[in-house]
Amino acid sequence: MNDGADPTKTRASKRYTVGVLIDSVNSFFNQKNIGALIESAEENDFQLVFYFGGFLEKGKNCGASSYAYTLPDPDLIDALIVYPHNVSPFDPNGVTRAILDQYQKIPVYSILYDLPDTFSATVDEDAVIDEMVRHLVEKHAYRKIAFLSGPDSPHSCSHARQTRITEILAGFGIEIPANMLFAGDFTTESGIKAAQTILSGSDSVPEVLICANDQMAIGAVKEFLNNGISVPEEIAVVGFDDVEENNSLPQSSSSISFPIWEIVSTVMARIADDLSGKSTYTAEKIHFSARFMRRASCGCTSWHAQTDRKGGSIAPIEEIRASYASQ
Repeated sequence: MNDGADPTKTRASKRYTVGVLIDSVNSFFNQKNIGALIESAEENDFQLVFYFGGFLEKGKNCGASSYAYTLPDPDLIDALIVYPHNVSPFDPNGVTRAILDQYQKIPVYSILYDLPDTFSATVDEDAVIDEMVRHLVEKHAYRKIAFLSGPDSPHSCSHARQTRITEILAGFGIEIPANMLFAGDFTTESGIKAAQTILSGSDSVPEVLICANDQMAIGAVKEFLNNGISVPEEIAVVGFDDVEENNSLPQSSSSISFPIWEIVSTVMARIADDLSGKSTYTAEKIHFSARFMRRASCGCTSWHAQTDRKGGSIAPIEEIRASYASQ
């Protein structure tokens, strides 16, 4: 039957449409990924369709009925990229898998999470977290350590990061006290609130605040600076993601950096090969390495600054400070 299509036009010459399931364009980390996706899509001549809408879940115990998305139509896209930790931070496997069951006809690719039965590109965080913690303890002699988490559940990436940090610290005989564990949601506001709590006369003031992402670290650093607290001289701060927005701070930011461009371009190249028939889709797992970027905010300013910090202590702040920005 002739349906009017040009018989000389092969499948390989089609411009493929790739859907991307990600929660929003608002976070610094998402913007970094979206930029890489758009650039790589242009290189591969893909048409990208982003599906935004917030978390697929609204709490730790929510189920599939709480979906906030207009979900991708599998008949309108040729492949789907998903960020499970991003769209479902409390239960990235269970909630994401419940959605992906409807995408049996198209290949699905997971980024930054090992999704069962799915092509997944992941990063080994354990080794680089070990390096970061050992650097803080061995090179800077920090003992009073605080941690600001993101969405926390047994399956969240924030929980995995906190667990690994706690394990390494335990090897040095260091424990993060309960009053130095702060709950956040990966937003700048969470960082501001954690900094305000630290500044409000808590029982002990940490020497270093480890944030589960850079966006919270940026909020915390700005609040410290607005209150006349210098970073890293009075309190050091480190984060995860190594986002470009760190350049807005007066000092360079120590952070764990993920090879986002390398990950995205590798996944896009695989999608191109799978859709064109050069390769066959499989639930392959590919792994990338992260790097700890040692910069000023953890105390790596100069040899004499590091020497002055070792063995030092920070006196607790005895009264609530008013933010300069709020005056």
